[in-house]
Amino acid sequence: MARFLYRAAVFVAYAFAILLLLSTGVAISSYSQYSADHECPKEYFPFSLCVLSFVWIWIGEHIDSVAAGFSALATIFIAWFTFALFSATRQLKESTDKLWEAGERQVGVARDAAEAARRSADAADAQAKAAGDAVKIANRPWVFTQPWPVTADATPNGDILFEMELFCYGNAPAVVTKLCVECSASPPSGDSPHYTVEPVPKNIGLAPGNRWLEKDSSGAFFKTTTERPYVFGFVRYMDQFGTHTSGYSVRLSTHAEKPRVTLVTAGTPAWSRFD
Repeated sequence: MARFLYRAAVFVAYAFAILLLLSTGVAISSYSQYSADHECPKEYFPFSLCVLSFVWIWIGEHIDSVAAGFSALATIFIAWFTFALFSATRQLKESTDKLWEAGERQVGVARDAAEAARRSADAADAQAKAAGDAVKIANRPWVFTQPWPVTADATPNGDILFEMELFCYGNAPAVVTKLCVECSASPPSGDSPHYTVEPVPKNIGLAPGNRWLEKDSSGAFFKTTTERPYVFGFVRYMDQFGTHTSGYSVRLSTHAEKPRVTLVTAGTPAWSRFD
């Protein structure tokens, strides 16, 4: 940039000198033609030459300082332009940082909104599941079983004879598919029920509020003894929602008078769980 300004200054100086030379030549020609016919002041020609000499000498003396001035102006302009470029770049950086921060805030807001929507959806799913479970509970059957004390009897030799009661509670029918009856001299214990007797397959339909008295596989009463008074097991049944299991565990007691046989709950709670 400084070199360009220097060259421009030199060009302007030379152009000005050429114009002065041309004007001086015109003046000399006019002076020669005029002096041939008229008397011309002697100061006319020397004045033009003096002006040309003065201008030429002034240009020669001041061309370096003018170039230095142009160079200084160019340096100042470059410095100003550099500062302006720096300021614009800094403002651009600040604007970019603000835009980035705004974008980050928007991303955070969107993330929070998505998390709130997810929690709302989870809550809605939980509510829908709870409502569905409530509908199932209100409209499903509940089948339980136990030795039926009304028809149970004790023999003189210590045997206890009984039927198994199957009763359907709830508001829907059910089909009993398996029945397990096991007897023991001690109450069942532990938190995980385990049985040594295989459950017997069944196909017994029960309407809501129906009771069914089931005998053993031979058609006779189930039998245990006073030395093995603990009776436990489970019943498995199906409804429109799936398959369910109800456990039981009781102790049979015999009496000389009626009722001859009574029962009470025995064993740990795990053996009487139901779903």
